[in-house]
Amino acid sequence: MIKNNYFKQGNQIFIFIDSEKHGCKAVIIDAEDIDKINEWDGVCIQATNRYKEGQNPSLYPLLYRYDKAEKRSYHKKLHLALGIQRPKGYVIDHIDNNTFNDAKANFQVITNAENIRKMHHYKKLVNV
Repeated sequence: MIKNNYFKQGNQIFIFIDSEKHGCKAVIIDAEDIDKINEWDGVCIQATNRYKEGQNPSLYPLLYRYDKAEKRSYHKKLHLALGIQRPKGYVIDHIDNNTFNDAKANFQVITNAENIRKMHHYKKLVNV
């Protein structure tokens, strides 16, 4: 069972992540998906490898579990644990650009080219 604090509001669950490096974040999932993540120990934050000094990294929620017998940690991106699938050559896109909103209605499957165009358009809107 995850160790993070969380609460249910309507059909959604808000899971809280407290990170020294990235601050406090709330992850949103559909209430029906809580059983899919309760086999994990918790939810933490992963910064993408595109992080460069002076830039904001792209952050994603990541499930983790520690296996005491193997003395090893396991990690999995949250949306993959929820069963969100994509065909080869496609990516999972967060429609609202919030990588912490992992409600199923917030996902769409698009090509990598479409995702890049969307990111450039979003950056222009944010930097105005």
